[in-house]
Amino acid sequence: MLDRHTQARAAAVPPTEQPAEREQKVIIEPCWCWEITGSRAQLEADGIKVPADAIWPEGTGAYRWRSGRCKFELSRALPNGLKGPRRNHPDLDWWCVSCRDAALPGPAGRAILLKQREIEAEMRRQSPNGQREAATFWYGLSKASQDGAFQAFKSRLLQRKRGREPKTDASSTTNPHRPGTEGAHHA
Repeated sequence: MLDRHTQARAAAVPPTEQPAEREQKVIIEPCWCWEITGSRAQLEADGIKVPADAIWPEGTGAYRWRSGRCKFELSRALPNGLKGPRRNHPDLDWWCVSCRDAALPGPAGRAILLKQREIEAEMRRQSPNGQREAATFWYGLSKASQDGAFQAFKSRLLQRKRGREPKTDASSTTNPHRPGTEGAHHA
């Protein structure tokens, strides 16, 4: 049973503000999950198949089911712009259907996997092979920064991208971040 204040707030949402006039929202996290929010009619029109025996939840409840490798959850949601907790809008026709791959771990397990990948990447960087790769990268970067022809090409390319004409005088080789390069030519 809802208290009288919650009932009054829920009744304060005019029917014209019901989600039929609102846009759906779709969130897709590649290789992980998807969520779609909208009115019941919008979700059904989009082909979201909720099991026939499903009871659409009331209040803040949720209905969960599995189909193949997917775990689904149906719950009420708040549309953008509507303030306050969901419990203040118990009869709002705005739903969220989410789907997650059952073969993948949940959010806590995913966080652990991401940390494991970070540790593996750092161990690789600290290994002899990783150190060699880093040294090769920095050597190549140093050589490219000292190559005048490449720097001139890069300068012309970046200026065209920004909509400016390339500089043709000696000032094009001036680097304000490197003292002593005023008017210097790098060859």
